[in-house]
Amino acid sequence: MSFAINNTFKIILLVLLMLGLLFLKETLGNAEPSAGDSYPMVELSRYGSLEKDSIQTTFQRAVSDLNGKKLVIPAQRISLGKLDITGKSNFEIEFLPGGEVNCEQLRLIDCQNFSFHGLNLKGTREKFAYFDIIGNSYGFSIYDCKFDSEKDKDGQNTFYGIHVRANWNMENRKYENSPRGFKIYGNHIRNTKYDGILVHAHCSDFVIENNVIDDAKCIGIEVEGRYGGWKNTTVHPCKNAIIRNNTINRCGDWGILLMWVDSVKVYDNVSKTAMGAFLSVGCSNMEVKRNVFEGIKKGFEISQEFYKISNGINHNVVVEDNVIVGIPRDNNRGALDIRHAKNIKVKNNKFECLFKPNAACISVVSSRDVVVNDNEFTAKSGMPFRTMLDEAADPELGVFDNSLSIENIDLRNNRYSGVKDDHAIKVTQFQKKNCRFK
Repeated sequence: MSFAINNTFKIILLVLLMLGLLFLKETLGNAEPSAGDSYPMVELSRYGSLEKDSIQTTFQRAVSDLNGKKLVIPAQRISLGKLDITGKSNFEIEFLPGGEVNCEQLRLIDCQNFSFHGLNLKGTREKFAYFDIIGNSYGFSIYDCKFDSEKDKDGQNTFYGIHVRANWNMENRKYENSPRGFKIYGNHIRNTKYDGILVHAHCSDFVIENNVIDDAKCIGIEVEGRYGGWKNTTVHPCKNAIIRNNTINRCGDWGILLMWVDSVKVYDNVSKTAMGAFLSVGCSNMEVKRNVFEGIKKGFEISQEFYKISNGINHNVVVEDNVIVGIPRDNNRGALDIRHAKNIKVKNNKFECLFKPNAACISVVSSRDVVVNDNEFTAKSGMPFRTMLDEAADPELGVFDNSLSIENIDLRNNRYSGVKDDHAIKVTQFQKKNCRFK
């Protein structure tokens, strides 16, 4: 009798445990942002006419009533002017297959816990298109969308790109009121005027994955920790980013560019026929693994190329198991180019070094604690040097920084094919600085 009671008790405990695990699974499974299946579905036509002369007003009514709803957009061509969705939460917008949206400016501002999918947005000769997510926006996902351009009269693309950014006009900007906890995935982005995907300043805790980006005029995927234009060097780093499994083709500049990002993982991306393979400026705690990068005019650079060192240098960077095709940016540079950096490890990669006169497979400049080991370098058309060491001044200030003087550089145990056994060592007494290259 006692034996039977014990077994019964064990069975009850097992059943309770299984029910508990099932409840936990369901709870965690529904923790994804924008669980739109739970929202009541409403058709766009509920808010008015879908005719061309009425569709703007209908859309504005619909987006003013978004909270807690799933708005379904019909499969038709829709032309809009400027449309802002501001301060809404807990909603989903689904665009049915077969439609097209031409919108001068589509912005989601200070919106939380939403999803946006199925959109087919196209810039046209008559209407340049913007798609922005701005400000205190979190818990959102942009997926299964298509973005494209017609050419304008000057032959230029007419869609800017997906742009996620903090509110530039807000005082006291910080991580807590900037885009965070978001995911951009499964989109096809073509023919952008600028980048394919651009994430700007103070953004945090996000994933960019499984996107296809073709023919961006500038950069395929860019994450940069600053506001505004090229000359603005006020740094507000992005942090906690994952960029993985994206396919990038024929970019007019870098396949992937990262500037002032902390704790970023770049895994399993493929970028073909970009102008530059990869550039990191001022990034910390970065991993770049199992990617394919091709640069036809610039190589793989871990660099502080344009901005003063006090803005932040690359440090704690691991580059492993990548396939990289690149050409030194200029004479006295490397297909693998490391400058103004520290604590860099480059291991088990395959490099194809495209020819440049007076250049090298590896260049290390004004950096310390750099290990480049167990890599394979090939040069089908030859390369003058295997390695280069040098010193360089601060890019903005024009003065040398002794804290980044060449020291502890290990460039041994690499395999070379089609490269002479020559090393251009410009640093005097490099052996006293613990520099090893053979």
